[in-house]
Amino acid sequence: LLGFRAMGIDGDLVVTYPTGGGFYEGRRFSTDGVLLSGPFSLPTANFISNGSTLLGVWFVSADFVASTCDKDGNLGTPGGIPIPTTTASFSPTPVWDGTRWWIAWQSPITGIEAIRLDINGNPIDAQSTSFDPTFENFISTPVYGARPGGGVGVVWADRRVGGVEPNDVRYGSYAPDLTTTGDIVVSRAAPAQLYPEIVFSVSVGNEATVDWTDHLVPVEALIDYVRRVKRVVKQPITFCENYVP
Repeated sequence: LLGFRAMGIDGDLVVTYPTGGGFYEGRRFSTDGVLLSGPFSLPTANFISNGSTLLGVWFVSADFVASTCDKDGNLGTPGGIPIPTTTASFSPTPVWDGTRWWIAWQSPITGIEAIRLDINGNPIDAQSTSFDPTFENFISTPVYGARPGGGVGVVWADRRVGGVEPNDVRYGSYAPDLTTTGDIVVSRAAPAQLYPEIVFSVSVGNEATVDWTDHLVPVEALIDYVRRVKRVVKQPITFCENYVP
């Protein structure tokens, strides 16, 4: 269900969901499905749990605010605490890294932005910090999560200009001190996988085994490449070589 979320908190299960007309509700259940409280009204927020409390993030006009929330829908700051941002944002997402809250979002100008919050949802930083990937063409569908050791990790599809080339998947992160790391290629999309009606065969190399080439690859390695590619695509696999039998 769009907007539906279930989160564990103090041994219970809190479920938040849209009710239509831009409104949200929540209910608290026991682990065996018994309704304990609710429905209670909530802002149209993106909520996450740290196991003992919730943090919600939602828009007010063009800006967004945040507040903690207990398991019965009582907001720590009913109107929300303003979050300082430097640019417009898409889909602000709360993250708990084991020590503090974070909010991360996509900016159409600076790439990814993030800011740290204390346990009560108050901003630690005066402004958000941007993470603009060096090789990014257009960040698409970013996903945020806690980074091992603290901080936030981000995975996104790197859309190519004009949408002609397939997407890469890349990763970057914020350390607890806001140091950014990235951008790391997680995987590259294979055109043969994306366009099987167009790509009728796949070559693993061109004139790469002859001794005078400037990109010499051992025959054993090429055979390994063929086997790897055959595991992920259905088309015939070939190799372009006119000089070595």
